[in-house]
Amino acid sequence: MPAFKIEKPQAVPYLKTLIIGKPKIGKTTFLGTSPLKTLILDFEGGDSVLPIRDNLDIVRITDLSQFDDVYDFLINDKHGYELLGIDSISEINDKMFLELLEQEADKHKRRDLNRPEIQDYNILQFAMSRLMRSFRDLPMHVIMTAHPVEILSKDQGYQQWPKMTPKKMPTIATGMMHEVTYYVRDTEGKRYLLLENFPEFGGIGCRVRDGINLPNAIEEPTLPLYFDALRGEMQNKEVVPTFFEEKVQEDNSEKETE
Repeated sequence: MPAFKIEKPQAVPYLKTLIIGKPKIGKTTFLGTSPLKTLILDFEGGDSVLPIRDNLDIVRITDLSQFDDVYDFLINDKHGYELLGIDSISEINDKMFLELLEQEADKHKRRDLNRPEIQDYNILQFAMSRLMRSFRDLPMHVIMTAHPVEILSKDQGYQQWPKMTPKKMPTIATGMMHEVTYYVRDTEGKRYLLLENFPEFGGIGCRVRDGINLPNAIEEPTLPLYFDALRGEMQNKEVVPTFFEEKVQEDNSEKETE
């Protein structure tokens, strides 16, 4: 017998999704539409927008040490949860950096909290990567949210990435997740989950699964609709949010006057 396990691929493998979107735009509400038994680790205080449902539970994270306790519970206990939401890794990253600087200042009394050193960034990168990878690899669906930030690229101009420190962390975070999507709202107030790149919206880098006919975006998204899309069960149609139309028109008018 081989020293490894051979399995058939799942129809819908576990989601390992990163959702990037501005604060208060609806990412937490999106997590609350889960039809599965769901646990949300709330670091932003966004639980007030979540519905009261039997399949939805929350852990309010007030101290980073709680992550170890939650991880041990999820990896060892027969908890029955099928989906884990972490809201948000941008806030967790900020809190982790502040705690790290405070710890270093306590060890070295001459350290200035406002002047991080290179080793601080290296420690932060390792700790944040370890936390994200540990939860990502749990045998369940995992969805993490993040705030966006525009980063200037020499080759591609401004691009939108998850807001994280240090500089390599946005690339590490998007690279370790299987799906990268963007949650946006257009000028008419409609919400969209973007599944494809929209160059008109400032270099968004979406990534979902290959070999599936997907819509380019989900209008008024819910988790059941997201599952349907990844199964290839949603009609493959082009969605054009209104602010994209306005942006394209502005770009075209500028080109015509040049």
